Amino acid sequence: MFHLNIEYSDYTDMTDVENYPNGKAIDASTDEAVDGTPYTAAWRNQIQGMMEALWYAAFGTHSGITNRSDTVFDSDVLRAIKKLIDNDLRYTVKQAKITGYETVIDWGDLGINYDSTKKYAAMASLGEVFEGFLPIQSTVESDGVHLFATYLDNGKIKRGTKYLSWGSANWGEFNWGENTAMTVNFIIREVD
Repeated sequence: MFHLNIEYSDYTDMTDVENYPNGKAIDASTDEAVDGTPYTAAWRNQIQGMMEALWYAAFGTHSGITNRSDTVFDSDVLRAIKKLIDNDLRYTVKQAKITGYETVIDWGDLGINYDSTKKYAAMASLGEVFEGFLPIQSTVESDGVHLFATYLDNGKIKRGTKYLSWGSANWGEFNWGENTAMTVNFIIREVD
């Protein structure tokens, strides 16, 4: 992407730097006049504004733009879109180990500043194959995300992760009667 500023065209207005930091187009005074851009300014501003908005949303600054025309193989716009997707996924997809019936994942451990005025949602799934386990339940509370494990044992619902079985761990690595740890993937999002 390149800056459509005075270096690109004489028909550039630099008076609206808040909305168009690299300039916006000046319309020609008439259809036949050559005192403005040959395209309508609104069209050019739409394209320029969209490209710069993507970049700014992704990187928080207008620096770093290559100042070259985008190509199929080298695109500032594509870099910005990929960065936005990457930022969003890092914020939402998490993984944790749970043990017992209820595990609380603290907001700080999630890298999220909890705000009691906002609403959050969480969805969880097992990160490994665990036979007999029911879907992981989740709630969002002021102290963090609460994850709950249940499984079927001879047709009865049992709360918690399963207990360690004989020979499943080495001596000294666990306390007898402990629940096993399970990997859970979950998504946490702020919702409207």
